[in-house]
Amino acid sequence: MTDPSAQPNTYRGLLWQSAQAVHAPGLAILSSILTGAAWVYPDAVRNDFSLKFPYALALALGLVIALTVLTHATLKAFDLMQRPLPAVRSARAASYARVVCFLDPSPLFSHGAGVSFFLLEDGKYELFVGVGGVVNVQENGLIQVALIDVQDSQEHVVQKLLNNDTDLLKKLLVKPTIPYAEYSILKG
Repeated sequence: MTDPSAQPNTYRGLLWQSAQAVHAPGLAILSSILTGAAWVYPDAVRNDFSLKFPYALALALGLVIALTVLTHATLKAFDLMQRPLPAVRSARAASYARVVCFLDPSPLFSHGAGVSFFLLEDGKYELFVGVGGVVNVQENGLIQVALIDVQDSQEHVVQKLLNNDTDLLKKLLVKPTIPYAEYSILKG
């Protein structure tokens, strides 16, 4: 079986990360200490019901830990689903392209795939910037994409990218597809 920490974007990996994030091992130790205290001092706790208090305490604390881990993992999964496209981290000049952008890891992109660049305006309109391709998927998961052909009306985007304008980097979307019209032009 593979190590869950090696699969960060699977639900199993998210559960593992969540268990670490909510300090589940520490909470389990704390619940064991509280359960032990309930065993040592049984008279300090009223015991009117059929389930012995130490068992009930251990069960309740275990459920709290499990629910906390599941809730944390589920919220993180929903957060990851909010923007399935990877964020653009930075951009650099290159001799073989107008600009090379570095994207967060994503299973959507593979080496040599065609990509299209869009600029998100007003949080809802995507303006076509240009096309390019995946140059490399690095060992650490970062994706290098080259912007090769830019729309004439979007030349200002190239300059802002070369300056690593943080506002522009947040608004730049890189999609793992090429619009049909651009494909026809590239095909010749």
